[in-house]
Amino acid sequence: MARRWAWWIGSGLLLVVLLAFGTWRLLQEIPGLMAKAEDTIREETEALGFRVSYRDLRFHLLHFRVSLEELDILDGIAGVPLARAEHVDVSLSPWRILSGRSPVSRVLVRKFSVHAGESNRPLVEGLRTSGKGEGRGTVPEIVLLDGEVRIGHLGPLVKWGAKVPMVRIRPTRFRGTRITAEIVRSAGRISLPGAGRGNIPFDRAEAEFFLKEDFVRIKRLRVSGASAKFLLSGKWDGKEREVDLKWSGETDIAGWMASGAPGGDLLRPVATEGAVSFSARLTGSLDKPQGSGKILARNLLLTGKTPAAGEVSLTVSGNKVQLESIRGKVWDGVVSGAGEYDWKTGVGNTRISLERAVFGKAPWGSWGIPWRPAGRGDLVLSLAGRKEEVQAIVSLKNPGGFERPEDAGGKAAKVAIPVAVTAAAVFAPGRELLVRELRATLGSAEATGAGAYTPEGRRLAFTGTFLVPRGRAEEYGWIYPVSWGNIACEWTVSGTADNPLVTAGVRAEELVARTLPPVPLSVRLEGNPADVVHFVADIPSDMAKVTATGTLTGPLSPKPALLVSAVDARDIDFSHADRWGAAVLSSLGKDPETLKKHLSGMSGRGTADLQLSAGEGAFSLSGTIVSPEIRFSRISARTVTASGNWFASSLGSRWGFLGSGKVGGGEFELAGKGEGVEIRITGTMEDVNLETVASIVDGESRTGIGGMASLRVEAGTGPQGWEIMTFSASVPRLSARGLTIEGVSADGSLGGSSGAFSLLSASPEVRILATVRREKGWPVSFSVEAAGVPTGTFLDAIGRGEAPAGGTWDVNAEGVMEGEKILEAKEVRANAFSEFQFSLSASSPSYSGVSFDALHAEGKREGDVLTGKVGTRVPDSHLSYSLSLREPFRFQVEGPFSMGRTAGTSAGEDFPDASGKSIPSGGSGKARFNIAGGLKIAGSLLALEDSRGTLRAQRFIYRAEGMDMTGEDISVVLSSEGIRWASGNILAAGNPLRISGRASWDGDLDLRLGGTMPAEAIRLATDVFDRLEGIIRMELRVTGKWDDPYVIGTGYLENGTFSFQKYAQLFEKMNADAVISRDKIIFENFEGRSGGGYIDGRGEVPLRFAEGQKMFFSVDFFDMRYP
Repeated sequence: MARRWAWWIGSGLLLVVLLAFGTWRLLQEIPGLMAKAEDTIREETEALGFRVSYRDLRFHLLHFRVSLEELDILDGIAGVPLARAEHVDVSLSPWRILSGRSPVSRVLVRKFSVHAGESNRPLVEGLRTSGKGEGRGTVPEIVLLDGEVRIGHLGPLVKWGAKVPMVRIRPTRFRGTRITAEIVRSAGRISLPGAGRGNIPFDRAEAEFFLKEDFVRIKRLRVSGASAKFLLSGKWDGKEREVDLKWSGETDIAGWMASGAPGGDLLRPVATEGAVSFSARLTGSLDKPQGSGKILARNLLLTGKTPAAGEVSLTVSGNKVQLESIRGKVWDGVVSGAGEYDWKTGVGNTRISLERAVFGKAPWGSWGIPWRPAGRGDLVLSLAGRKEEVQAIVSLKNPGGFERPEDAGGKAAKVAIPVAVTAAAVFAPGRELLVRELRATLGSAEATGAGAYTPEGRRLAFTGTFLVPRGRAEEYGWIYPVSWGNIACEWTVSGTADNPLVTAGVRAEELVARTLPPVPLSVRLEGNPADVVHFVADIPSDMAKVTATGTLTGPLSPKPALLVSAVDARDIDFSHADRWGAAVLSSLGKDPETLKKHLSGMSGRGTADLQLSAGEGAFSLSGTIVSPEIRFSRISARTVTASGNWFASSLGSRWGFLGSGKVGGGEFELAGKGEGVEIRITGTMEDVNLETVASIVDGESRTGIGGMASLRVEAGTGPQGWEIMTFSASVPRLSARGLTIEGVSADGSLGGSSGAFSLLSASPEVRILATVRREKGWPVSFSVEAAGVPTGTFLDAIGRGEAPAGGTWDVNAEGVMEGEKILEAKEVRANAFSEFQFSLSASSPSYSGVSFDALHAEGKREGDVLTGKVGTRVPDSHLSYSLSLREPFRFQVEGPFSMGRTAGTSAGEDFPDASGKSIPSGGSGKARFNIAGGLKIAGSLLALEDSRGTLRAQRFIYRAEGMDMTGEDISVVLSSEGIRWASGNILAAGNPLRISGRASWDGDLDLRLGGTMPAEAIRLATDVFDRLEGIIRMELRVTGKWDDPYVIGTGYLENGTFSFQKYAQLFEKMNADAVISRDKIIFENFEGRSGGGYIDGRGEVPLRFAEGQKMFFSVDFFDMRYP
């Protein structure tokens, strides 16, 4: 126990001695150290490259620390301010002083700011190297509070600033130097290779790590922002080159782009929404690391609002990076893939596939492409090789073809034609990209190619072919009626990527557009697709040899599309114009027959030169066509020249043309121009034969129209549509169908509200005037006046001029008709007249043996009926009529009539003409025929054969050379079958005559006559008799046609007297039985007296003495004398 107490007492004394010594030593050193404090601070800071200044340096003995105010630190190398602190406390350690080390044990800095930039880079490099090597000493504890940092352009940083609440650097006994930091309200911009400049997306950071020689242990590093966060932890052994790190993070794509972070412009064309997260771990030495990682994309929305998702798994083992799997979904298809890469040898391979994808869901519309793949397809990308050379194979299959939805422009359409593309290439980084094989099929069409791209000079060298077998455009998605025999193309690409030269030769056989005849086509293209392409196209058809040369903007050019071309057509053969013209009309859905009729027989040669320009919202076309002579079937046009131009743009359009030539002995010229909706056209013809014009209008015309005409017309558009400024025409002598009209002239005009036209002729004297109003229906008021028009003129006009006719006519008519209805019906119809009235009169008209002394007719439209009256003199009639102007145009005619001179009709009465003047009654002498009665007929103009009615004769008298016939109460019925005898009393020489039968509307006769009548009646059947007297009993039948009747029957002549023409022998008291046939009268037996003697016998007499016909008789006679 005593020993123990002695030890404790001895130790306590020793400690007191040591403390006393230490205190004495410290009191001896401090005054000297403080004297050197300022020199020490300057020396240490200048050794690090700083220059400092401060004020109010104080030593606090009680707390054993040094303080200073307003510390300013300058970059001693660059000579620019670097940092500033309002207050600094430096704590001193006696033990450090006693051990001979730096006396500073702790540095506390409050309210500091740091400003750095590229100019401070030498200082930073010096600080980084100054901490290396032996004997660097123990770092004191450093605490920075309530500061801020501003860094200008420095390395990848463009600028950066942040608030720094706390930074603490504190040495620990076993784990090394502990560093903790907190950064808030961070903002700045950074520039990254390939991603460009952008805002730093993190605004807060927390860090805690330990440094011990070459060993770094990261306890935590957390960086976060509004759209992204990043976590890192682990350790690094610099001496052993071993690592054990874990990191993870996630970002919101929309927020990343909205924040302006780097790569946003690259990401925006690919995706617009979604979240991407990642995690990884790496362990082991850097020579043989081990690790794994995963990238997960969720709720992605790709460009075009395409949903997608994906996951990528990676592993690292030694020298190899293994792409364990790629899994995902896009366009309703499944993405999968795998691969590996040896980063030491540079050898790797990968395969990525997209199966059963609906490629049509890609944003084709936003790319400006209306067509898109239909159905589902597959895409496969395979890569294999090493650093020096990578082989790639791409394969695409889409069996469903293509489709165009209705909202993509035009009607919905689908081309179910399979598509397949394969390409094999070899890429040598830094040397060349060699495309060994490129093959694409589109249905039956196939394209092949191969070539190389050399990075040095960016040179291109590719060649290929394109073949399309016989087919139609619709089979390849072009909804246009085009077909071909086959199409072959050879193409090359040379030059550089900046200035490529593409050449192509295309040949098409039997190219058919719409219904045009087939033609061959050859096109040569050469140029830069990103600039201008030159072309030459040849179409050697039978109609013409056409060559087009020009330039067009390349499909990849940023310049506006522009086409400039010159088209030459040589050896134009107009003999094919009917076939080509008809084909053009047929292709446009028009009836080609009329054009074929006009162009049939056309021939001649010509040339044409055209200039075409299209682009930048404008189109222009100009040119000329020249032919020395164009021949038609019956005419020819000489020195024909036509020229024109057309220009159209977004501001409007304008055009003009001029055509001229010679036809026969005359000339023609047609010119026009227009701008916007304003159009002016003028045309003239001088001394042109109307027969020539008629043959042009209707090549089959045989009207015989003739005359030399001159015409001038000027027309144009106005506020209400087309207007005719002037129109005039003159024909000194017009002939048509045997009709000749002298001094024909016409003129007129049509303005914005009304128009007036006139047609005059000198002989016959005709005057037609018309005014038209531009309102609904286009009403036309007209008047017609004609005087002294021969009957033959009317008959010539209707094609009946061969019949004998006489007399003259006066006509007056006026009314209102709707021009629109006439134009729609292309003919004059009754329903087109809203008002109409007329009067006409004729003096001594006759036609085919039917004649009148005078005729007068008048009528007026009343509602839908035309009513009026007709009167004639010699024969006399006073008839009224009505005609419905609606189909089937029913009519009714009724009234009294009379023929011959009878009581009640005075030969001295006058008869009004069309103008109201009186015409003296004509005719005189003894009447031989007299009939009086009335008629009533009703029917339809569209079915005259169905007309019905009756004709009644109250009295009938016929006397001629001894023949006396009378009748009364005669009735004839008209029906759909024809005319039928109904009833009546006929007396021949006081003896009743039986009549029955009918006549059809076709002229067929079937009449029967029987009774006793004067022998004179035989003259109705034959004209061979000179003298003919006596009574005959007859039974006759009349058949055949009304203009060629046949009379057959029997007769008995009693006590007759007759003689034959050109034979003076007289036969008296003759009794004879006779048979009448179609061509002769056969006397079966006759007897009587002649020349004072007696005669009997038989014989034949022809009905007509013509063509050498003779009488024949076998006669016995006694005591007969001859003249």
